[in-house]
Amino acid sequence: MVVALAMNGPWVMADMENGFFGCAEKSCPNNSMVKNEFLTAMLKGGSGRTLSLKVSNAQSGKLKPIYEGLRPKDYLVMKKQGGIVLGIGGNRENNGYGVFYEGVIVTGIPNLLTNVLVQQNIVHAAYGGNSEQFAN
Repeated sequence: MVVALAMNGPWVMADMENGFFGCAEKSCPNNSMVKNEFLTAMLKGGSGRTLSLKVSNAQSGKLKPIYEGLRPKDYLVMKKQGGIVLGIGGNRENNGYGVFYEGVIVTGIPNLLTNVLVQQNIVHAAYGGNSEQFAN
């Protein structure tokens, strides 16, 4: 998962080794620019050849589905060999942008309620603000 920077971006997209993808096609009309200082991005890929990409303001708001459907054609069948490295590609180039604060990798696909609760917890952490206001 990366926030890819471009002239009219940034956008939230999946980094799938040979490119960044916001949907299964070259043009992704539902994937609009991200204008939040802090954001939540969720990428889910089930065994059924599907991909789900969601985004939200990490300081307020609900997750918004950007794309839910088939993976790009070259990624319908995936061979996953483990290992997550942020900010570099398979060629070891350091082309990542931005700051990454927290992440999680889970087995299976969390349900909608879990997604909602995770987003509420992220908002509660008050990135960019005073998290002590929630301390008790």
